[in-house]
Amino acid sequence: MRKGLLVLTAVSLPVIFLLGLLGVALMGAGGSSAAACPASASSTEPVKAGTIPNGWAALVEKAAADSGVPSSVLAAQLETESGWNPKTVSPAGAQGLSQFVPGTWASYGGGKDPFDPAAAIAAQGAYMKALLDQVGKLASSSGQPAVSLALAGYNAGVGRVFQYGGIPPYPETRNYVAKILGLAQKYAQNGDAPAKSVAPPASCTGLSVSNASVSKAGDDYPWPGAPVGVDNPATHFNYRECVDFAWFRFMQQIGTPKPPFKLDAAVLQMGSAAQWGPAWQRAGWQSGHTPVVGAIIWYRPGAGGAGSDGHVAVVKSIYRDGSVLEEGYNMFPNADHAYYTRRILAASPSAYLYIPGGAKP
Repeated sequence: MRKGLLVLTAVSLPVIFLLGLLGVALMGAGGSSAAACPASASSTEPVKAGTIPNGWAALVEKAAADSGVPSSVLAAQLETESGWNPKTVSPAGAQGLSQFVPGTWASYGGGKDPFDPAAAIAAQGAYMKALLDQVGKLASSSGQPAVSLALAGYNAGVGRVFQYGGIPPYPETRNYVAKILGLAQKYAQNGDAPAKSVAPPASCTGLSVSNASVSKAGDDYPWPGAPVGVDNPATHFNYRECVDFAWFRFMQQIGTPKPPFKLDAAVLQMGSAAQWGPAWQRAGWQSGHTPVVGAIIWYRPGAGGAGSDGHVAVVKSIYRDGSVLEEGYNMFPNADHAYYTRRILAASPSAYLYIPGGAKP
């Protein structure tokens, strides 16, 4: 850990995302107070892989919302730093959940106790926000994910990131970044408690919502009669799945309404709907919890009734009361492999994945 090498400037940061690897869901809303949190992690049982212990999930989600770093990444980083032990002290003098050395804590700890879980998690978010701001231009010019560069800066110092034009060639730093991004995929699925066991449905089935309305109005999907379960060579998703429709809408918004599309979903490792949040994160694209027209609506597995593969849809419009008109394909059982619309609460999805170069909140 080389956090003491950094010299940071306090500058505001536009929210970015990653899939993820994603919101991002990765990416819920919530808040808590220090008084609601136990003083330490359980000493009798190990923390289940990919779960946030002691009711600290709300604190991590708040830090994620404030920083622009996916909550799954922050959680994975905290596990890597301290193993969720808020009382740990390293041989180098790093303290608490976030393992800040005293000099860095003085800048980001807000004058609080570094062993206080709430303060440590908030400081983690503030520190990552500052790093993201510093590496933003490098990420944009080089095409490297901003979150990965920020993690490298957290470990090796942001000066080393600029020196090498990316993640420094130190085994420690490269392993640190890879470990956190790998762990983040588990946190994106589990959250504060083990994920509920659900039967694995087909790619985007499993959402049983009574208010989904099937209609041809507004459906400009080019392949409405294509066979189910067959690969669409234009998108690399199966025809008439939620992911196929959402990718089509995404491509429309970045200027390629017809194949060949600008981006290749296979290269981005989009895969099932569950992978879209982490993929957004890896690409360095923004996500958040505020709906905007055209944004991808992302449900992680189990959220909003989604099955083990999650679900994606699109914000068609926003009502005056803030609720959202969602459009998509394959809302089981009402719209089995068909176009649907439904009205949802803005807080229902795991995250909104914002279109690169498009509208943001």
